[in-house]
Amino acid sequence: MIFSNFIYAKAFKKIKIGIGAGPTFSNVRFLVTFEPAYRISDKLSIGIRFEYVNLTRHYGILNSGENDVIYSYTIDMQYYFSSNRNIKPFFGAGLGEYREGFPTVISYETKLGFYPRIGFDIRHFNLAMDINITTFKSVPFKSYVGIRVGGFLGGGKK
Repeated sequence: MIFSNFIYAKAFKKIKIGIGAGPTFSNVRFLVTFEPAYRISDKLSIGIRFEYVNLTRHYGILNSGENDVIYSYTIDMQYYFSSNRNIKPFFGAGLGEYREGFPTVISYETKLGFYPRIGFDIRHFNLAMDINITTFKSVPFKSYVGIRVGGFLGGGKK
């Protein structure tokens, strides 16, 4: 009985569905994410992140390039440092599959990737930054930094 009271979320709703978008770095233009999550306790959640990243490959001095995309499907966890109902800073990490390819080409290169993440939730909005690390041969970098602003349904105080 004591153990079950410790594990389950008491102050916050268990289901959280987030969406976000924002700029990224390393020749990347923008990203869009969809993140459903389950709050195991008030301080810990586990979820799935689906992310679409649009980037430009640069060639030569003129910096004219082609559009390329990365899709990722990852499992992630977030640890909240505070149980404050309004502002909740967190640290998280994710691991999963990253697919890279041109939108007009059917074949993709698939690799394992991971990311550490920091950020905070403010009521039903969030701001997060993560460093996505992959090992694609065809992309001129092996990682990209993403900053996203978003919102979520559920997951707030009960």
